[in-house]
Amino acid sequence: MHRRLFLGGVLGLALACGDKEEEDTSASGDDSGSGGDDTSDDANAVDGYAVVVPTCAPDDGAAFEVQIGQDTAGCEAVPPSDGEWLRIAIWWDSSGTAGESYDLAPGAGVGSVWLFPAGPSSAFQGVTSGFLRIDSWDEAGDITGGYEIMLDDGTSRDGDFGGPWCPDAELLCG
Repeated sequence: MHRRLFLGGVLGLALACGDKEEEDTSASGDDSGSGGDDTSDDANAVDGYAVVVPTCAPDDGAAFEVQIGQDTAGCEAVPPSDGEWLRIAIWWDSSGTAGESYDLAPGAGVGSVWLFPAGPSSAFQGVTSGFLRIDSWDEAGDITGGYEIMLDDGTSRDGDFGGPWCPDAELLCG
């Protein structure tokens, strides 16, 4: 039974990742997501790599942003040209904090969420509810967590992510 579940998970991950090359960590048991890829096998997950970057909150305070669905791994990641991608900004300086969960509902005052659709459109969908969870944020800067959002059109996205913290020495807030 375990073998079938393992093979099903590997097949689901291979189908979800498409033709992107990635390091196989299944043999080592490493499920930390430190390779920078979206570790979710959920059909509602945004596919692609994740990165976490500093940003500024509306009050010009420190904040961070999780970007999921990037075409490439690492700090030089860029948004995809043909796939959907997700930006979740948290308006608190929580860099380095694991075990936090953030309410993403409009009016909660915690952050902003944007789901950009596949294709050349720059329009994004609004979010009616959701959360971002930070499971781990290690000393090397690797971050893992999960998200769940409900969109204005009644659909949802949920999944897990793993990626690097990419500080920007030139970013000044305040």
